[in-house]
Amino acid sequence: MATISFFCRKIVLAYYVGGLKPDDEDPGEAEARALNYESRKDYLEALFNGEKQEINRRFKNAARRLFAQAGLDFDRSPPSALFDSFVRLVNQLPEPWLRWLQSNLKE
Repeated sequence: MATISFFCRKIVLAYYVGGLKPDDEDPGEAEARALNYESRKDYLEALFNGEKQEINRRFKNAARRLFAQAGLDFDRSPPSALFDSFVRLVNQLPEPWLRWLQSNLKE
């Protein structure tokens, strides 16, 4: 379940917040943009350096921006509303990214 959650968050944030385009080859750069890193390299460096609190803070800020697009307040909306909105966002991903998500979940 954690793997499914990870890949769904990665692609949803990359697409809706980081500007991922259907013809991009890899969501990594867009995911880094969604988290306000200069590049994927900077994001990976933060991961390898164990900057867990900083990464979590950036994820929460990206989630706030994501749910604001759907008219929800990440900090005040009921968890069920956030979950339902997230599922809709996953289902509305362009076909190339739905296929990417499905292929990564099968591995």
